[in-house]
Amino acid sequence: MYTLTFTGHLVADATYSQLEKERSPINFTVAINFPNKKNPEYKRCVYWIQSKENPEILNRLKKGEGVTVHCNYCDTTSYENDKGIQYTTTEYVDQLVLHKSYPKDESSGPEERESTEGI
Repeated sequence: MYTLTFTGHLVADATYSQLEKERSPINFTVAINFPNKKNPEYKRCVYWIQSKENPEILNRLKKGEGVTVHCNYCDTTSYENDKGIQYTTTEYVDQLVLHKSYPKDESSGPEERESTEGI
């Protein structure tokens, strides 16, 4: 089995498309910063929910928020836009873990900020 897990920050607010079928997609893009790379890597993601569900998660999937994405099976494609930025699209997100938001002026150390909340 092929699994993928990555952590980063949302580059924009997530979008939701209400479909008339059983499931509807929530689309978002995550920027991942690697210490050995000059530019971040971008992953476009699709998280499917039941169409009848109220997409409350959209209130938390806002630009700049930290997120960890888990996929047990992925259908990925990669491309480079006209500005030379590399994107990878991940189609099947199984689980999202949203990192707790903290005020920017909070003085606690990074160890205390590692808490996550499962969705």
